[in-house]
Amino acid sequence: MTNPPNLAQWQSRHEFETQLHEKFKDTKRRIIGIQGIGGIGKSWLAAYFYNLTENYSLQDTDLQSIPPHGREHLHFANQFWADVRQAPDFGIFAEQVLKALIGESLEEFSRLTTIEKINKLVKHLNQQRCLLVIDNLEVLLDEQQWKDEGYQQFFSCWKEQGKNSTILLTSQEIPFSLQYESWLMLNGLEPREGGNFLSSLGVQSNPSESNEQDELENFSQMLDGHPLALRLAASYLRLYCKGKNILSQARQVGLVSFPSITKEASDEHRGEQTCLERLLQRHLERLTQNQYLSLIDLSVYRLPFTEDAATAMIGVTDLIEVLRVLEAFVQRSLLTKSGNLYQLQPSIQKYIQGIAGNQTVAHQKATHYYQKNIKSEPWSDLEDIRANLELFYHQCQFGSYLDAFTTTECVADFLDLKGYILQILNMYEHLQLNWQDDETNQKERNIIWNRLGYIRYYVGQASSAFQCYQQALNISFVIGEGRCEAIALKGLGDLHNKPGTFEQAIDYYQQALEIARQINEKDIEVDSLSGLGSVYFQRSQYEKSIDAYQKALQRHRTSGINTKRYRKTELSIILALGIAYKWQHDYGRAILVHREVLAIAQNIGDKEHEFDAYFGLGFIHFVQDKYSESIGYYREALKIAKDIGIQQKEAWILTDFGRICCACKQYPEALDYYKQALELNSTLGCQRGMAWTLMHQGSVYVGLEEYKEAIELYKQSINIYKAISLFREMIQALCLMGVAYDFIGDFNQANEIYQEAITVAQATEYGHYEAVSYLLQTISLAKPGDSLNALQSIQRAKILFQRMGIEDEIQHCDAVSQNYVFQVSSPSKLHFEIPDLPKLDLPEREDSTITKQSEQSSDSLSDYQQSAISSDVSFSLTIVFYLFISLFILANFIQGHLILGSIFLLVAVFFFFGQYLYSKRSQRK
Repeated sequence: MTNPPNLAQWQSRHEFETQLHEKFKDTKRRIIGIQGIGGIGKSWLAAYFYNLTENYSLQDTDLQSIPPHGREHLHFANQFWADVRQAPDFGIFAEQVLKALIGESLEEFSRLTTIEKINKLVKHLNQQRCLLVIDNLEVLLDEQQWKDEGYQQFFSCWKEQGKNSTILLTSQEIPFSLQYESWLMLNGLEPREGGNFLSSLGVQSNPSESNEQDELENFSQMLDGHPLALRLAASYLRLYCKGKNILSQARQVGLVSFPSITKEASDEHRGEQTCLERLLQRHLERLTQNQYLSLIDLSVYRLPFTEDAATAMIGVTDLIEVLRVLEAFVQRSLLTKSGNLYQLQPSIQKYIQGIAGNQTVAHQKATHYYQKNIKSEPWSDLEDIRANLELFYHQCQFGSYLDAFTTTECVADFLDLKGYILQILNMYEHLQLNWQDDETNQKERNIIWNRLGYIRYYVGQASSAFQCYQQALNISFVIGEGRCEAIALKGLGDLHNKPGTFEQAIDYYQQALEIARQINEKDIEVDSLSGLGSVYFQRSQYEKSIDAYQKALQRHRTSGINTKRYRKTELSIILALGIAYKWQHDYGRAILVHREVLAIAQNIGDKEHEFDAYFGLGFIHFVQDKYSESIGYYREALKIAKDIGIQQKEAWILTDFGRICCACKQYPEALDYYKQALELNSTLGCQRGMAWTLMHQGSVYVGLEEYKEAIELYKQSINIYKAISLFREMIQALCLMGVAYDFIGDFNQANEIYQEAITVAQATEYGHYEAVSYLLQTISLAKPGDSLNALQSIQRAKILFQRMGIEDEIQHCDAVSQNYVFQVSSPSKLHFEIPDLPKLDLPEREDSTITKQSEQSSDSLSDYQQSAISSDVSFSLTIVFYLFISLFILANFIQGHLILGSIFLLVAVFFFFGQYLYSKRSQRK
């Protein structure tokens, strides 16, 4: 992927070199392309410029012809050559480029999202002037459209944000998305250039004639100056035409027929291809039988190969003889050589494979070679398993699918751990499509279907994943394979782990758990218990969730395994347990659990879980009003986010810094943090993050008593959440908007909004959000005097909190219902969060809360609610009480019960006096 073509016998192409220099001088151009047919010299020209920039010095002979003041455009701080003829997925491409430009390992890079990878690559290219050459771009295209969306997103981002660096492309076709960029259409060599090229290749005309150069130029014109065709023709003439008068013998070998062949072709591309094929045919006819068979066999190598690989293919143990054969191919321009690596030019390789017929034996030889060169674990990057990947390819080529399946299974976990998920998908899809279904491979096909289900679920193809798991289940029933059946059931549980299908998810998880216990498959048992914990957590059944996670952790720790992957799974379970404690408001246990995660993560070097631990600790201290400690933890989390390059995590922390500023009434600072977070989320294309930040901005304007601005921001947030179907977050934004309407006294509107939040919460089974919505609705009902419905709402909230086992909220509801004095310090200070579903492989953000308002704002809201609602209720009750007492005393006096009437009169006087003292005390307080 990193080796430019050899520039031996480079022929200057003055017109195109000048055009390319001009394009590089234009500082506004960030993408430059070279387009032309195969073999026309695109890579050659790009390599020439790459070499100029790499050897940027006054001593370079090619630079001597360029005035010093005109060389600035050739100076790059760094550069990288990316040959993408093997069509790497964008993640692999980006990692290889960054690793080369930065010069260090990118351990966490594979865990980034595609957008984050793009941003990291663009950011580095913008930091210093780099040259990135992408050769053979057409391999990444299908009818001018990108096969991998990652490349399309990268180039779109680069067109909008790119600066300093230049990307140079070579391609046989132009992508639609880049058709308006600066492209150089490369044609054949000019007659003089072609003549000089032939001369440099050792082709001579009749020495007795004075117009030798003219003859060479004419011959080049006959081949349209096509460099590869000229090279092949020159090699043929030099090797097989005796004597010095080489061109005069061209007619004898039929080379002069090429122009007529070209003209007869239906189009230019086909004509060039016909010309090349005729030239190659002539070369192959002159090879010995052993040379011919060796070339046919070598053509099966996809990657540049070494002398050892050639020895394995040719079958000759004498290294000198192998080198002699390879050199013969290089002389005939059938092979190119760069350093110690040999490779067939793509056009030649395609032609040879087309005439080769059955190449089973050659693929078997390649298989034996790569088997001997497999690296043992531990592996660090994709290059460490390159032999395994090539082994898989060759095994599939001659139908050894059982061996190919075994090869895939050996590297699947590593690829999954490193985030090369598309690489695994391609391998399993190839097996599923090409491995014929029969009775002997049912177990293996069962595993393939389960693997495909997992991967397709991971990449968001839920419908396809469901079909894969169903296929696995069907096969499991037939062959009685318990493990695969349990894996499929667990996978179906994952697919149904969402609002509306929680009951089905529980059923699938419990079936998988039962089977796993029967056959003692601990890993499936752990995964099923974790799945149950996740479902219960989302349904706000925290006691059940904690119980499931504790059982999963206990079972996981009895496996006796101590690999890094094992520890990562352990950390994910512990973290999920800590989050459940936090939501249950058991902050003491939540802190202990997060500290345990932190210690283990630091011990094994797991930066992602270390971030999660610091972030969780920052949040827990925040909700306890311990802002200094919270800031300290968040700062540690921010350092890690920057180190591992996950910008989404940076955006979370910026938002939470804003929340802390808001809680301390530092509103300008809070708005500044939210602005930074909003810009970052917008850059990342993270709709959820944008909505989250907009919602918190609204809370700042509530603190500033600018309620209309707050309501507008809440509406924007709600619209985004609704569009992307994030209903938990939507409920939170609705509740906050209801609070804003309460502040401006529009209680009817507030009540309608709370009711909408309750309806959504009930439909999605989010009990915690339903309880909070009822609690807030009580305010909007009690204020206008709807006491009966207010009491019903608070009782419903209490019942829900009882089911969740949140003791402090239960006591809160009791105080409200018994005294009818609201003790909610502020609706925006409720412990009201938006968790992500805990995932074992790729944990996302699990904790986030509504912005805590400042202490003064909270107190003022508390006074506002308590005094307003208490006065209304007290006034109503007082009127009723005095009416009742007055009637009772009057009746007693009328009936002559003077003593009894006097007693009740005294009680009324004491009651009135006591109420007067209480009201005075309340006013002072």
